[in-house]
Amino acid sequence: MKKETNMRTFVKAIVVIGVMAMVAAPASAWTITVTSAAATATGFTTYTFEITPDGGKTISSAEGDFQATVMRQVNPFTLASVFEDANGAMGGVAENPDSDSQFEFHTTIPDTLLIAAQSESATNLTAAFTSFAVKTSVFNLAHIVLPSDGLASYDILMVEDNEEIRQTGEFGIPEPATMLVLLGGGLLAVIRRR
Repeated sequence: MKKETNMRTFVKAIVVIGVMAMVAAPASAWTITVTSAAATATGFTTYTFEITPDGGKTISSAEGDFQATVMRQVNPFTLASVFEDANGAMGGVAENPDSDSQFEFHTTIPDTLLIAAQSESATNLTAAFTSFAVKTSVFNLAHIVLPSDGLASYDILMVEDNEEIRQTGEFGIPEPATMLVLLGGGLLAVIRRR
């Protein structure tokens, strides 16, 4: 079991490095840092998307689209949980907010968000919103909860100093068969170079 845990940690490190390499953004733009931690729900991992504005610039609106084969969504008492509004009800259904995929904003506190779109399902979390306190320092945009071997994609658009900047990529851990194909392809490329 310990060997499997160490291998999973190694694989996660490879995937995180791969995610960082896949993010294509202008040289001077906001950046994404994706971190992962075991969710309180057994067999799931929570991925947190931290946004860092480009030095001295401000972010005034956000749009995020997260797609996965399976994404954990918790709707306590049938309350939508696209944003943090339903977090207070999570305890009533024996759940923890870190085990629910959601944007890390409340729709009315401290500011009332203007929401252009929002939706969630077992495979998707999407929202476009503005009117939050302008962001000039690091903040969490969302956290996405996937099965521990899950793989997902993101498409994030931010308005930074009135300029729209989009970043896309993948995150998570591919299933073992996919990982073997990726590692095999990498090994083949190394052998071919020689």
